[in-house]
Amino acid sequence: MDEFGQITAKRKVNPSQWYDHFRNSFISPKIQSISDPPVSGLRIPGRIKQAWIFLSRDLKSKISNKQYLLINFLEAPVLAFLLSFIIKYLNTAKGTAYALRFNENLPAFFLMAVIVALFMGLTVSAEEIIRDRKILKRESFLNLSRNSYLSSKVLLLFGLSAIQTLTFVLIGNYILEIKEMNLAMWAVLFSASCFANVLGLNISDSFNSAVTVYILIPLLLIPQMVLSGVLFSFDKLNPYLSSKGKVPVIADLMVSRWSYEALAVYQYKENPYMTPFYEYEKAKADADYNARWLSDELRERVEVLDKYLDAPSEQARQRASESLQVINRWLGDLEFGGKPKLSDDLSDLSRLNLEQLDVFLTTYENRYQDEYNKASALLEKKMDFIRRKYRTDLLSEQNTFFNQSMADLVRNVKTPEPVTQSGDKLIRQANPIFMDHQPSGLLDYRAPFYVPFKSWLGIQFSTLQFNLLAIWLLSATMYFSLYFRWFHKVIAFFGRPVPQD
Repeated sequence: MDEFGQITAKRKVNPSQWYDHFRNSFISPKIQSISDPPVSGLRIPGRIKQAWIFLSRDLKSKISNKQYLLINFLEAPVLAFLLSFIIKYLNTAKGTAYALRFNENLPAFFLMAVIVALFMGLTVSAEEIIRDRKILKRESFLNLSRNSYLSSKVLLLFGLSAIQTLTFVLIGNYILEIKEMNLAMWAVLFSASCFANVLGLNISDSFNSAVTVYILIPLLLIPQMVLSGVLFSFDKLNPYLSSKGKVPVIADLMVSRWSYEALAVYQYKENPYMTPFYEYEKAKADADYNARWLSDELRERVEVLDKYLDAPSEQARQRASESLQVINRWLGDLEFGGKPKLSDDLSDLSRLNLEQLDVFLTTYENRYQDEYNKASALLEKKMDFIRRKYRTDLLSEQNTFFNQSMADLVRNVKTPEPVTQSGDKLIRQANPIFMDHQPSGLLDYRAPFYVPFKSWLGIQFSTLQFNLLAIWLLSATMYFSLYFRWFHKVIAFFGRPVPQD
């Protein structure tokens, strides 16, 4: 600057002077060239170690969130208390005491327990991947294992669901006085909640907004309620969905169907009062079905054939032909000596054939009536034996462990058709809890609702065992879907913008 403080274009020190000053003042050290590669400080751990790191990081994050812990650990006991407290009422004859036997709300409680387990499983997992999306994007260059990340999420959510369902079962069963069922009920509700955990992770992985995810939760739960088999009978569904004598395939995709059936069958069949008498009750129910319901249905078909012989017409011929096919199919499947032989051709049918069939039906009825009487007598002897040997008050046992509404449900006592027809086959609908599963092949798992056992791959499972296996197979399918991002790909495909011309 000049003497007046104005900036000028003249330099006070020229470049050559600065260069000489630098050389005299700063001496740069000699740089030794190194050919060895530098030591890497980044070592990606193995998959198990990655899973442990993901798990510990997620666990610490959740523990630090007091509000998250408070809501999730109080949700189950509060819901269990409200639900069980509301539906417990004084239900004895004088209305002065409570007995599990007369609580008509128990079937509804089991359904709500399943729905609550699914709801809790969905809500705790709905935001998991959405919340981690920024972290995952930041760590994507490390090429970490997706399976380690997902398995850590699943393990943590399963642990949380185990605690939630356990508290729900303990409190709900304590208030409603449901005894000897805590373990089985917890296993079913925990399995259902685990399925919901993995389903929720699929939804969280497929959408970007938590609001969208929570809007979807009711849409996921409503089909579970509708196709649980409680609100609507499977026999009264749309004919395109239902199948007579078996649970519809679409219902087999619902965890609520497997969960509720397992709870209902276990409560009726495995309670301490019913266990020693189940086989005798089954013998009575099977004999009663054959001697009364099935025999009456067959006699109606015989009456149709009799009317056709009296007044043959085209309209009567059609009904008679159908009745003859049903009778011949029944005779063909029947393992019973002295069966009459009927031709499939109506023109060969005679009055003598109908008389022989009538005699055979009478013999058939008498045989099963005798079996019914024998089973009733054995049941009475068994009851007397237990009273004398163990000094047990069976009425008190029945009031404590047995539930009449659940018994009516699994025995299907309200059905207007104990026997129904599908094609040329008569299908039993009365007392499914006493029916035997008769698969058509090794892979045929389909059976009527509430059957006590199921056969698959040549192995017989109790309904509780098989249904738990079915739930975990559905959960495994959901995990594969999560790993390979099937939901995400479907949503991305349908969510693509329409290309502009």
